[in-house]
Amino acid sequence: MPEGAKHALSFLLKGGGRLRTSEVPRRVSWAEQIDRERTAAVRRASAELRRQEAEARRRAREAKQAHVETRLEEADEKNEALAVQLTELERLLSDGVSREWSLDLQSLKLPLTAPPFDPRGADYGWCRSGGAPSACVD
Repeated sequence: MPEGAKHALSFLLKGGGRLRTSEVPRRVSWAEQIDRERTAAVRRASAELRRQEAEARRRAREAKQAHVETRLEEADEKNEALAVQLTELERLLSDGVSREWSLDLQSLKLPLTAPPFDPRGADYGWCRSGGAPSACVD
């Protein structure tokens, strides 16, 4: 058999240049086409929704992180202010302890100035007429 004939025979035995039934594209009906398009649209919408949810979670995570950082900065500022106050109080206390304080208690006492004693007014009380004891006449 000539070389070309062998080649043609093997070509025909392998499928002969025709597509097998599994390889033949079948005709798609308009209902199947609409269903495929609807399915693709649902997939696209679902993917968009997942993307938006992921974006919202990312933004929420960033907002939370920013809030935490702000609160940490506020805490650092308050800690610095407290450190300054503590240093000032320690200085005040050490100055107070190192200084000799002399306190004269006698200088703090006020002189006693008692009114003259009136024995009649102490046990006499108020008059029956409602006036002061000095206004009452026996």
